[in-house]
Amino acid sequence: MNRSKKPCVLIAKTPDMTPGAIIAWGRNTKKRVEYADRYKNEADKVNALFAQIVLGECLEQFLNHRVTAEEVEIAKTKTGQPYLEAFPELYVSISHTEGMIGVALAEEPIGIDVQRIRGVRESLLRRTLSEREECMVRHRDDWDKPFSMLWAMKEAIVKMRGTGFVEFPNNIDLSGIIVPTEDGFLAQEDAVYEGHGIYTYWEDDVAVCIYGPNNGFEFF
Repeated sequence: MNRSKKPCVLIAKTPDMTPGAIIAWGRNTKKRVEYADRYKNEADKVNALFAQIVLGECLEQFLNHRVTAEEVEIAKTKTGQPYLEAFPELYVSISHTEGMIGVALAEEPIGIDVQRIRGVRESLLRRTLSEREECMVRHRDDWDKPFSMLWAMKEAIVKMRGTGFVEFPNNIDLSGIIVPTEDGFLAQEDAVYEGHGIYTYWEDDVAVCIYGPNNGFEFF
């Protein structure tokens, strides 16, 4: 019986470049440029172009061989889930925040989210956190960092599900699998939520969460 490969995860800082410079620099195709052109904001275009370059590197690590630029063309399902037309059997998750990109690739559904620390108002706590989560955040002197990690975890979960937030975010209660740290919150070691592994860490001031298979992750 063949065991599934560990998911491949790659986190990279977004380069300070224009979309045109990335097009000239990266292995881009017409479809890859069209994918980025869906975004009106220049920063979002840069993220979309660079995400495909990072995904290509992740794919080569996962497959252990080179791939063409055409094989890293991203399409989207009707529900907005990204996938690779050349490798429909693989699951892809992409996230970006100011200055950083995260991609994850696996043989099973997977979700990744990167979330730079954001300011949080009291009304947002009530709308997005369960009662127990909200209580845990309120006990901290600084709400922003704990909230950012919880939000990254919830985003990764709905990305893995492939649904987006069809339910209210406060219905996802992670209070039983998080532990307070000096900086905020992290998922417990070997944490499992609804039968899937959930892994968190901080990359500078960015909360990172990967949610999916229980067989660990390969970081590159």
